[in-house]
Amino acid sequence: PSRYLDDWLTDYQGDVKPSTALLYRQQTEMYIIPRMGTIKLQHLVTDNIQKFYHEPSRPKEDGGRSLSGKTVKNIHWIFHKALEQARENHIIPFNPSDACKLPRICKEEIKTLNETQAAAFLEKIQGHTHEYLFQIALFTGMREGELLGLSWNSVDLDHGKLVVRQQLCREKKKGGKYYISSPKNSKKRILALAPSVVRLFRCQQLKQNEDRLKAGESWKKTELVYTNPTGGYLSYR
Repeated sequence: PSRYLDDWLTDYQGDVKPSTALLYRQQTEMYIIPRMGTIKLQHLVTDNIQKFYHEPSRPKEDGGRSLSGKTVKNIHWIFHKALEQARENHIIPFNPSDACKLPRICKEEIKTLNETQAAAFLEKIQGHTHEYLFQIALFTGMREGELLGLSWNSVDLDHGKLVVRQQLCREKKKGGKYYISSPKNSKKRILALAPSVVRLFRCQQLKQNEDRLKAGESWKKTELVYTNPTGGYLSYR
């Protein structure tokens, strides 16, 4: 179904984020088309697809790394969605991936800094250009894109809370532009801020005001909490 998948990726991704559409294309071209692309769409059966899902997760004899259960699940999500569109378009009578069984997902334990490591980190970043950014990241647990996309109108320092309602993203291509998008899963959330974190935000305000005065007329009014020296988006680097 390689030709159909290419058409689906081109014509039916208007409702997803650009980064998600790029991920769909990468996963399709890397995994689905090489293994399933030569089979005619009408000849796809559940058994074909089940074997396709099972093969990448099977331990390799040469010791190479097999795909995780999560990756296989992501591949299934994309392939199932494409085949479901084919069913709705009456190209195939039913979706053969409906009955497939997916491997178990073993979640790895998240490794966080212990108290000694956190203290060493805080000591090392003293005086760094992005000291307040790093400190707030450590004390709030916010994701990178959420921090870089955080705007001042989402931070209530008087009541000690902030609303995570957007994130900064970058097009995944050479020279890709930055843009503001909804947070992961498109769900906003409210965080309570300790007084010490409120003080860090006030320090960031003072720092940004100094940058604004230095930049003068070249200052860009993005209203973001973290910006480059002229008020624009802060690069992921």
